[in-house]
Amino acid sequence: LSTSATLKIIGIENNSIYRKSGLRGKAPSIKLETLGGTGIKNWYINGKHHYATQNNETISHVFSDNDSIKGKQQIVVQDQVGNSDLISIFLQ
Repeated sequence: LSTSATLKIIGIENNSIYRKSGLRGKAPSIKLETLGGTGIKNWYINGKHHYATQNNETISHVFSDNDSIKGKQQIVVQDQVGNSDLISIFLQ
């Protein structure tokens, strides 16, 4: 059992594909939420820090044309004692 087993990203399926939606091409969004972990959780998207959340806090992240590119997006969360989880999604 690894230490990362105590912190888990939930609500996002690993290797999911996200696309713009609607007639206006609304940018895809994801909800950043975890199960487990200790204290403040720091969220990184493609290696760049985006958010710090408390226990049971959910953040919605919108992928805009300015801050994302098509293809693989890596999402990492790390809690204050070093537990972490990682998933990848794909933007089309």
